Amino acid sequence: MSRLFILGSLLGIATHLTPCHGQGFSDWHWSFDQPTYVASPTESIVLTATIYVDADSPGPLTGPMSVSFNGTLFSLYDLSPNWPLSFTEANIAPGESLQFAFGILTPKSPIPEGTYQNHPDQPLIESLPLSTRRIPDSPLIIQVIPEPSTVALFACSALALIISRLKPKMRKL
Repeated sequence: MSRLFILGSLLGIATHLTPCHGQGFSDWHWSFDQPTYVASPTESIVLTATIYVDADSPGPLTGPMSVSFNGTLFSLYDLSPNWPLSFTEANIAPGESLQFAFGILTPKSPIPEGTYQNHPDQPLIESLPLSTRRIPDSPLIIQVIPEPSTVALFACSALALIISRLKPKMRKL
């Protein structure tokens, strides 16, 4: 009975000393390199992002990464992912980072003027081997402004209207 107890105790100790993928690897995060964009209603946006592994991480972040997109912001845009091989088979050492082209957002149709923001929980990057998921450090914000040609047309029209109103007054002088 005592041998069984000792063997069980040794197995328990060995289990606690053996590193596993889920232990201690929760210290990574990611962010968009530019969290705020200003774009026209039909302009595509190139998104880049960086994954950071904290310097005090017990090991590298390795293996494939998965990305999910949902929410109102991504219902307005088509996303063409542009992930490099190093993203699908990540190997980021503690204290290092991996910058990558996240993808290209292309409007599905002209987007009305306004400010659009992703949901707090989207997009989501998941380390598949570690089963850890992360949202970006800050939300993605897109401010849609009128096309420059629309602004120029409006300015020219306003100028023409002002000149036409001033002409009768200039003739009286």
